Amino acid sequence: MNAQPNKPEPPGKTDAHVTVEDGEQVRETAVPATPTPVPDLVSELGLAGDLVLWLRRHGERLVVDIHALFTPESGDRFIAVRGGGVS
Repeated sequence: MNAQPNKPEPPGKTDAHVTVEDGEQVRETAVPATPTPVPDLVSELGLAGDLVLWLRRHGERLVVDIHALFTPESGDRFIAVRGGGVS
């Protein structure tokens, strides 16, 4: 077996420690703190299905644009709203 020593993370490749609210479930997780397409971020957060993703950051609450790149930050709180969202 060919064991390789642990390589240090490349600069800028760190994790963001975030909170995910999905209905009654609230959990902490880590995701890459790099620009990520939002559909990929939704998967990284362990979410699936028809939802609107909200973000609470620095006291503000914003809808995350599904067609954008998004860079998570430690302390972000993502809220999954099932079945569409606000009318």
